[in-house]
Amino acid sequence: MSRPHFFRGVATIVSKLFNIVQPERAYFGQKDIQQTIVLKALVRDLHFPIDLRVVPSVREPDGLAMSSRNAYLSPDQREDALILWRSLKAGMDFYHAKRDASPVNILRISEEQIKNNIDTAEGRVTLDYLEIVHPESLRVLTDGDKADGAILVGAIFVHGDKRTIRLIDNVIIR
Repeated sequence: MSRPHFFRGVATIVSKLFNIVQPERAYFGQKDIQQTIVLKALVRDLHFPIDLRVVPSVREPDGLAMSSRNAYLSPDQREDALILWRSLKAGMDFYHAKRDASPVNILRISEEQIKNNIDTAEGRVTLDYLEIVHPESLRVLTDGDKADGAILVGAIFVHGDKRTIRLIDNVIIR
């Protein structure tokens, strides 16, 4: 994760919201899974009487996770943005093909995929991060850890003539 202090601000704002609204349930999207995991810990640690639920990411037909940031992508950038999804999917597919795959091997497959795709994009895309993490602590997993229950997370920068857009995505490895 490249912006760890971001989550402190999110936790503060959401705590204030929960205190004001006092909901019984709160729904957060899987697309922002790291934020959602932080908020689950917040609810647990501060004893908020809230059922926090994670809803699946909504995707475009080609797999790109829906995001308000997608509106800023030119047609070429939008095609380049698929690099992240394809890389995450390659890691997930590898896991499903080899159920005993270690987290390091799953990550290696995704890294190879993203490196090949970024090289093809010729400087239009840069990798912010790609990691395989524990589903509750967000701790980066190593070869000694089981892949069962891991989350493969990533972020890229898609560069264009007018702006650079940062996109995040993830897949849950069951």
